Amino acid sequence: PTDAASLVQLLAETCCGIVGYDFLFYWFHLSMHVWPNIGRLMGHWRHHDHDGYVGAAPAAETAMRTLNHSLLDGTMQVLVSILVQRHTPWGTPKVRLARWLHNVVVPGLLTESHSTGMLRIARRLSVFEGVRDHYLHHRHRGPPFQQFFSYLDETISHHAFPQQASGRRATRLLQQRWSVTPPANPGGG
Repeated sequence: PTDAASLVQLLAETCCGIVGYDFLFYWFHLSMHVWPNIGRLMGHWRHHDHDGYVGAAPAAETAMRTLNHSLLDGTMQVLVSILVQRHTPWGTPKVRLARWLHNVVVPGLLTESHSTGMLRIARRLSVFEGVRDHYLHHRHRGPPFQQFFSYLDETISHHAFPQQASGRRATRLLQQRWSVTPPANPGGG
Protein backbone atom coordinates (compact mmCIF):
# COMPACT_ATOMS: atom_id res chain seq x y z
CA PRO A 1 0.00 0.00 0.00
CA THR A 2 1.29 3.40 -0.96
CA ASP A 3 -1.22 5.53 0.94
CA ALA A 4 -4.16 5.31 3.36
CA ALA A 5 -6.66 4.69 0.57
CA SER A 6 -4.72 1.73 -0.83
CA LEU A 7 -4.33 0.31 2.69
CA VAL A 8 -8.09 0.53 3.26
CA GLN A 9 -8.66 -1.11 -0.13
CA LEU A 10 -6.24 -3.93 0.74
CA LEU A 11 -7.89 -4.57 4.12
CA ALA A 12 -11.41 -4.39 2.66
CA GLU A 13 -10.59 -6.81 -0.16
CA THR A 14 -8.86 -9.24 2.20
CA CYS A 15 -11.71 -9.15 4.73
CA CYS A 16 -14.34 -9.55 2.01
CA GLY A 17 -12.50 -12.60 0.72
CA ILE A 18 -12.37 -14.21 4.17
CA VAL A 19 -16.03 -13.49 4.89
CA GLY A 20 -16.99 -14.60 1.37
CA TYR A 21 -15.07 -17.86 1.69
CA ASP A 22 -16.70 -18.65 5.03
CA PHE A 23 -20.16 -17.74 3.70
CA LEU A 24 -19.92 -19.85 0.52
CA PHE A 25 -18.22 -22.86 2.07
CA TYR A 26 -20.79 -22.93 4.88
CA TRP A 27 -23.48 -23.92 2.36
CA PHE A 28 -21.35 -26.71 0.89
CA HIS A 29 -20.40 -27.94 4.34
CA LEU A 30 -23.98 -27.82 5.60
CA SER A 31 -25.25 -29.70 2.53
CA MET A 32 -22.68 -32.47 3.03
CA HIS A 33 -24.08 -33.07 6.51
CA VAL A 34 -27.80 -32.46 5.87
CA TRP A 35 -27.87 -34.68 2.79
CA PRO A 36 -25.57 -37.67 3.47
CA ASN A 37 -25.52 -38.67 -0.22
CA ILE A 38 -23.81 -35.38 -1.06
CA GLY A 39 -21.37 -35.92 1.79
CA ARG A 40 -20.56 -39.42 0.55
CA LEU A 41 -20.19 -38.22 -3.05
CA MET A 42 -17.80 -35.46 -1.94
CA GLY A 43 -15.90 -37.87 0.32
CA HIS A 44 -16.41 -35.61 3.32
CA TRP A 45 -16.33 -38.64 5.61
CA ARG A 46 -12.55 -38.73 5.15
CA HIS A 47 -12.28 -35.36 6.88
CA HIS A 48 -14.12 -36.89 9.85
CA ASP A 49 -12.12 -40.15 9.89
CA HIS A 50 -10.37 -39.38 13.17
CA ASP A 51 -13.24 -37.77 15.05
CA GLY A 52 -13.83 -38.73 18.63
CA TYR A 53 -17.32 -39.90 19.38
CA VAL A 54 -19.68 -38.73 22.08
CA GLY A 55 -18.65 -40.45 25.28
CA ALA A 56 -15.47 -41.82 23.67
CA ALA A 57 -11.99 -40.46 23.24
CA PRO A 58 -11.70 -36.82 22.17
CA ALA A 59 -11.34 -35.96 18.51
CA ALA A 60 -7.87 -35.91 17.03
CA GLU A 61 -7.38 -32.15 17.22
CA THR A 62 -4.32 -31.75 15.04
CA ALA A 63 -3.36 -29.50 12.17
CA MET A 64 -3.20 -32.57 9.90
CA ARG A 65 -7.01 -32.70 10.00
CA THR A 66 -6.94 -29.63 7.74
CA LEU A 67 -5.33 -31.75 5.01
CA ASN A 68 -7.27 -34.94 5.73
CA HIS A 69 -9.99 -34.77 3.07
CA SER A 70 -10.89 -36.31 -0.24
CA LEU A 71 -9.74 -34.86 -3.54
CA LEU A 72 -13.28 -33.64 -4.32
CA ASP A 73 -13.79 -32.08 -0.88
CA GLY A 74 -10.43 -30.31 -1.08
CA THR A 75 -11.08 -29.20 -4.65
CA MET A 76 -14.34 -27.59 -3.53
CA GLN A 77 -12.47 -25.61 -0.88
CA VAL A 78 -9.92 -24.44 -3.43
CA LEU A 79 -12.61 -23.47 -5.96
CA VAL A 80 -14.49 -21.45 -3.35
CA SER A 81 -11.25 -19.74 -2.43
CA ILE A 82 -10.47 -18.92 -6.07
CA LEU A 83 -14.00 -17.62 -6.60
CA VAL A 84 -13.79 -15.11 -3.75
CA GLN A 85 -10.25 -14.08 -4.69
CA ARG A 86 -10.90 -13.11 -8.29
CA HIS A 87 -13.15 -10.10 -7.79
CA THR A 88 -14.40 -7.92 -4.97
CA PRO A 89 -18.09 -7.94 -4.06
CA TRP A 90 -18.36 -4.64 -5.94
CA GLY A 91 -17.09 -6.25 -9.16
CA THR A 92 -13.52 -5.00 -9.52
CA PRO A 93 -10.52 -7.32 -9.75
CA LYS A 94 -8.69 -7.77 -6.44
CA VAL A 95 -5.20 -6.42 -5.97
CA ARG A 96 -2.49 -9.07 -5.99
CA LEU A 97 -1.48 -8.47 -2.36
CA ALA A 98 -5.07 -9.04 -1.17
CA ARG A 99 -5.11 -12.39 -2.99
CA TRP A 100 -1.76 -13.28 -1.43
CA LEU A 101 -2.99 -12.35 2.06
CA HIS A 102 -6.10 -14.47 1.48
CA ASN A 103 -3.83 -17.43 0.67
CA VAL A 104 -2.05 -16.95 3.99
CA VAL A 105 -4.94 -16.05 6.29
CA VAL A 106 -7.55 -18.62 5.15
CA PRO A 107 -5.25 -21.69 5.50
CA GLY A 108 -4.08 -20.28 8.83
CA LEU A 109 -7.66 -19.97 10.10
CA LEU A 110 -8.53 -23.46 8.80
CA THR A 111 -5.50 -24.93 10.54
CA GLU A 112 -6.28 -23.15 13.79
CA SER A 113 -9.93 -24.25 13.69
CA HIS A 114 -8.85 -27.89 13.37
CA SER A 115 -6.13 -28.05 16.00
CA THR A 116 -5.54 -27.26 19.65
CA GLY A 117 -1.77 -26.92 19.69
CA MET A 118 -1.48 -23.75 17.64
CA LEU A 119 -0.77 -20.19 18.74
CA ARG A 120 -4.52 -19.64 18.93
CA ILE A 121 -4.40 -16.11 17.59
CA ALA A 122 -7.89 -16.10 16.04
CA ARG A 123 -9.43 -17.91 19.01
CA ARG A 124 -8.55 -14.94 21.19
CA LEU A 125 -10.73 -12.67 19.03
CA SER A 126 -14.46 -12.99 19.69
CA VAL A 127 -15.32 -12.39 16.02
CA PHE A 128 -13.73 -15.75 15.13
CA GLU A 129 -16.18 -17.80 17.15
CA GLY A 130 -16.32 -20.43 14.40
CA VAL A 131 -12.58 -20.98 14.64
CA ARG A 132 -12.82 -21.35 18.41
CA ASP A 133 -15.84 -23.72 18.38
CA HIS A 134 -15.23 -25.84 15.27
CA TYR A 135 -13.94 -28.71 17.41
CA LEU A 136 -17.56 -29.16 18.56
CA HIS A 137 -18.53 -30.01 15.00
CA HIS A 138 -15.96 -32.78 15.02
CA ARG A 139 -17.28 -34.06 18.34
CA HIS A 140 -20.90 -34.56 17.23
CA ARG A 141 -20.91 -33.71 13.47
CA GLY A 142 -23.69 -31.16 13.88
CA PRO A 143 -23.43 -27.39 14.22
CA PRO A 144 -21.33 -25.32 14.17
CA PHE A 145 -20.67 -25.78 10.45
CA GLN A 146 -19.22 -22.33 9.86
CA GLN A 147 -15.43 -22.46 10.01
CA PHE A 148 -14.49 -18.88 10.86
CA PHE A 149 -17.50 -16.94 12.11
CA SER A 150 -20.83 -17.90 13.68
CA TYR A 151 -23.58 -15.70 12.25
CA LEU A 152 -24.93 -18.39 9.89
CA ASP A 153 -24.83 -21.08 12.57
CA GLU A 154 -26.61 -18.75 14.99
CA THR A 155 -29.44 -18.08 12.53
CA ILE A 156 -29.74 -21.06 10.16
CA SER A 157 -28.12 -24.14 11.71
CA HIS A 158 -30.00 -23.58 14.95
CA HIS A 159 -33.29 -24.03 13.06
CA ALA A 160 -32.04 -26.90 10.87
CA PHE A 161 -30.76 -28.78 13.94
CA PRO A 162 -33.07 -27.85 16.81
CA GLN A 163 -31.78 -30.78 18.87
CA GLN A 164 -28.31 -29.21 18.82
CA ALA A 165 -27.65 -25.56 19.54
CA SER A 166 -25.04 -23.65 17.62
CA GLY A 167 -22.48 -21.00 18.42
CA ARG A 168 -22.18 -19.94 22.05
CA ARG A 169 -25.02 -22.19 23.16
CA ALA A 170 -23.33 -25.29 21.70
CA THR A 171 -20.55 -25.55 24.26
CA ARG A 172 -22.91 -25.31 27.22
CA LEU A 173 -25.51 -27.71 25.81
CA LEU A 174 -22.98 -30.27 24.65
CA GLN A 175 -21.41 -30.31 28.08
CA GLN A 176 -24.83 -30.71 29.72
CA ARG A 177 -26.35 -33.27 27.34
CA TRP A 178 -23.43 -35.39 26.23
CA SER A 179 -20.68 -34.73 28.74
CA VAL A 180 -18.44 -33.38 25.98
CA THR A 181 -15.68 -31.25 27.38
CA PRO A 182 -13.77 -28.71 25.30
CA PRO A 183 -10.02 -28.96 24.89
CA ALA A 184 -8.08 -27.11 27.57
CA ASN A 185 -8.31 -23.38 26.98
CA PRO A 186 -10.20 -23.51 23.63
CA GLY A 187 -10.50 -19.73 23.55
CA GLY A 188 -6.83 -19.20 24.13
CA GLY A 189 -5.30 -17.40 27.07
